Amino acid sequence: MLRIHHGRVWLFLCLIALSSTAFSQYTPGVNNNVTLLSHVDNYSTYSNIWGYVDGQGREYALIGHNAGTSIVDITSPAAPVEVTMIPGPVSTGTCWREIKTYGQHAYVVSEHTEPNNLAGIQIIDLSNLPAGATLANVALWPEVTSSNARAHTVTVDSEGYLYIQGGTATRNTGGEQGGIRIFNLNPDPLNPAPVGIFNPRYAHDTFVQDSLLFAFNIYEGGFVDILNISDRSNPQPVQSLVYPQGFSHTGWTTPDRKYLVTTDEIAGLTVKVWDIQVLWDNDPTNNDQIDLVGEYISNPTQIAHEPRVRGNNVFVAHYLEGMRVLDISNPADPVEVGYYDTYLPAGNGFSGDWGVYPFFPSGNFVVSDMQSGLYVLRFDSLGAGGIEGVVSSAHNGAPLSGAQLVFVEAGKRASSGANGTYSFRTNEGDHTIIVSKPGYFTDTLTVSLPAGANVVQNIALQSTTVGIPGDLSLPLTFRLEQNYPNPFNPNTAISYQLAAASDVELQIYNVAGQAVRTLASEAQTPGKYTVQWDGRNAGGEAVASGVYFYRLVAGDFVQVRKMVLLR
Repeated sequence: MLRIHHGRVWLFLCLIALSSTAFSQYTPGVNNNVTLLSHVDNYSTYSNIWGYVDGQGREYALIGHNAGTSIVDITSPAAPVEVTMIPGPVSTGTCWREIKTYGQHAYVVSEHTEPNNLAGIQIIDLSNLPAGATLANVALWPEVTSSNARAHTVTVDSEGYLYIQGGTATRNTGGEQGGIRIFNLNPDPLNPAPVGIFNPRYAHDTFVQDSLLFAFNIYEGGFVDILNISDRSNPQPVQSLVYPQGFSHTGWTTPDRKYLVTTDEIAGLTVKVWDIQVLWDNDPTNNDQIDLVGEYISNPTQIAHEPRVRGNNVFVAHYLEGMRVLDISNPADPVEVGYYDTYLPAGNGFSGDWGVYPFFPSGNFVVSDMQSGLYVLRFDSLGAGGIEGVVSSAHNGAPLSGAQLVFVEAGKRASSGANGTYSFRTNEGDHTIIVSKPGYFTDTLTVSLPAGANVVQNIALQSTTVGIPGDLSLPLTFRLEQNYPNPFNPNTAISYQLAAASDVELQIYNVAGQAVRTLASEAQTPGKYTVQWDGRNAGGEAVASGVYFYRLVAGDFVQVRKMVLLR
């Protein structure tokens, strides 16, 4: 059901003041449909994050920071406890750390190499949690020493193979240093055994789904290698996904293997959804028919960093935009249905959310903010809905182009097109919409959007000039005989003339949108009327000097004027 409430410009401040009550769990611009459960900030800077569940079902966040890897028990999400911290290679410049898990071990890599004894693939034994965890080994790979064992990212697949990318992953192997090196964690997870290499170009990150590996190659532009890794010792190219204006950073497939979600780590480049179903049909002749079907960006000036797909939702670590949740039940139309902005200062660049892990059985998820640490959050599981309509003039019905629509809780904007039409997709539920256009009074609506459907809402804006003498045409039922002076003194008249019988309401409001005095509220016959306000409220008390508004309503016509009361 569509529920509409209209308010005019004089209600704007009042509406914003009430929005935190109407949406008590959320704060527009900070969070929407995502609830903060706890926040931990014990270190100076942070990097990526992962999760782990022990044999007792207890949940842990593993977060990289300037000194190492912190293991935090979040089983009681409102009261997280750091179990231990595993020191790692450090640098005065960055806090780089990437983490994945397999079985009862965590695998951590870094671009740093000091101290040397911690450089390489750190292997953390998690089997004694919740009592504690220990650094069980630091593994090196061929052609590196502890002084140059750098890796940019790490991936672990469900079959127990580990992949390191970037850094010196494929040093001195005859190809591009910083490609992909593959290890087998079976049968000895403490001593990864090198089994394969892919090194024609630098790889930033990988994602593995069944027998396919997707390699994201930032320095090649928009370039994703797709490899068959049925034989890990001999990865075979299947297809390269090449697209213009890219910086292929990382990606994730949907659980049904139909779509690949990717990011390009450059401001304004979109989160992309690709249809990859042809890769699974056993017909190699059509592997080049991978189509871009959907795109999303939270803010065209900002950078989307890392996507993680759980069910129909994509959780995106979006740097300064915080963490964003997308609904991709319709992959051609990714819809933002929730967000939590952990980094509120304005700006551009590489601050805020580095990583997100949304795969805990509890449904809670964790985010790492580079400046402020670990956030334990809950997505309140809403679907997507939509609204569309036409913005027009209430005076003559003409469509209005360029009207701005602000969806307050969603923190998004839309605008009407040349024919006055607008459309917007966001999360289901109640939304406050502020509609404005120069020359018209701002209007405020509250709409309730159902999941999986679009509602139609046409919006008529009142002109700020209609009602001024000489700018009136029928069938409006009144016109202003004179405007209230600005500034004005008490006892100056507000005069108006009715051309037809009408219900009339004349009220005085303060800047907070609160009614101060009702001067008329009755049915009136055609004729001229003069009403005075003596500068007193309904209780007869003199109000303070300052800005006030009068609002005159006659039938469907609304006139609002600003006044300044001087004493």
